[in-house]
Amino acid sequence: MLAKRLLVTILLIPTGLFLIALGGWFFGLFVALFLGVAAWEYWRLFRISGFTPSSVLVIGGVVVLALAAVARQEFAVPSSEILLVIFNPGSHGIPPG
Repeated sequence: MLAKRLLVTILLIPTGLFLIALGGWFFGLFVALFLGVAAWEYWRLFRISGFTPSSVLVIGGVVVLALAAVARQEFAVPSSEILLVIFNPGSHGIPPG
């Protein structure tokens, strides 16, 4: 397990630094990818817990908002407020009873 984490770290640090240096859309796509993976993990944890969140809303919404923030900087603050609504556990459905 530690070896896998170390390998990922060794690969991602130079990649991340390179994309940060490039900036713009390259960095924005990199961040959107990471946020999409994080949203997928969040969605999966909720599914395991018995909730029924919408994968399109959670994962797609996070990626779209991240890309919108890159495309137009004035979307950055409102999109973060929308993310709070998306990540609100009460907005994802009622657990099966």
